[in-house]
Formats: sequence, C-alpha cells, structure tokens
Amino acid sequence: MSDEEFVVGQEVECIDHGRHPVYLDHPTAQIPQIGSVYVIRAVNVWPEGTKLRFVGLDNSHLLDDFPGTTVEPGFKADYFRPVVQSNSDSASGDRT
Repeated sequence: MSDEEFVVGQEVECIDHGRHPVYLDHPTAQIPQIGSVYVIRAVNVWPEGTKLRFVGLDNSHLLDDFPGTTVEPGFKADYFRPVVQSNSDSASGDRT
C-alpha cells in the first residue's frame, strides 16, 4: 500500500514494531504492538515518509524532547497494513 492511501478513521494492523527509533530513548512512549489493530487519527506526510498517529496512543508528552516541532511524533506507515473485512465479517461485525 502506498503511503498516500492511508486515511483518518481507517483501521490498520501493526506488522512491525521493532524499529521505531524515535521512541527508543523514551520509556514512557506508547508503541504499537505487532498484530494489534489501530484506528488512524492523523496522517502526516513528510519528506522522509508518511507517519501515522492512532486513537488510543498518545505521545504528545514527548514534544518537549523534539525541539523545533509542534507535531506529536508518529509511526512509519510502512509498519502497518489495512484491515480488510471479508463479506461474512462485515455482516457479523468481526474484524480480520
């Protein structure tokens, strides 16, 4: 999936969590876990790539550690894939 296809409100699954370098030195950071599903609350496109922020994960307390920015740090879009519902899941309300 290209970065431009992610949208606010979309459900995504974390497929990689081991390389979020911006958070390594921050023990209070809330980090997505592999296999967990998250709802996108913000999509930020930067020259170095698209970053996603999620409902339920708030890292705004880290802003003081990143001088010169007013945007809460996000997670690389490459670490997530869309949740796809099958027709039977849609009818029952289950997520895949």
